[in-house]
Amino acid sequence: MTDEGYHRMSHATTAPSSETAVVLRVAARLEPGSFSAPGVDDPSVLGPLESQLTRVPHGGSVIVGSEADVLTELGSTPQGPVVLLVEATGLAPSIKPTWHPALVSAGYVGCLATAGWRLYVHADASQTLGADLSYPATDAERDAQAEHARQALLAEIVQWRTAALTRWSVRAYEESGKTNKELVDELARATSMLETIHRTFSWRVTAPLRAVQTARLRSARR
Repeated sequence: MTDEGYHRMSHATTAPSSETAVVLRVAARLEPGSFSAPGVDDPSVLGPLESQLTRVPHGGSVIVGSEADVLTELGSTPQGPVVLLVEATGLAPSIKPTWHPALVSAGYVGCLATAGWRLYVHADASQTLGADLSYPATDAERDAQAEHARQALLAEIVQWRTAALTRWSVRAYEESGKTNKELVDELARATSMLETIHRTFSWRVTAPLRAVQTARLRSARR
């Protein structure tokens, strides 16, 4: 194995969820099965990871974030994480994959380089996990993540819809005696419930899927 370790360069722009699919390829072999993501709030990154790993404030087997945040996390974690998914911001563009020198010096081996991320494994685990982390997400893995996100969204919609219908059916008997102000207040509460749905991770992470479906329906009507 070279000093850079396992590496392949993906020249296409890769969505963050594609890199998380690679991480999840080895999730069952990580102990503990947890991750930390300081400074990360992108649902397309967090959603897939949370489907198989437990998010913790510190000390996860996987750390996701910028180089600075990852280095800070390494310095405060007694037992170093096994896998690092680090933003490639600041690395010079190159035909040959480039790696974060500070992370290599900390004992991590570069496995996969994509347009926006670098994936590392600790040297102690490179023989067992390195090969599985060295190639991009397959179509099957991306499709599986998209389907999981769709199912999670549907489950949340059903949950919120059931709760809303149950509440509204109980309230229906009282509608005839309500004043205009009471009806306006009821509408405001229903609107707030809908906004809560829109703020959920699964709703945001499946936004591209809904956009594709909307485009298909519009094309079918023409």
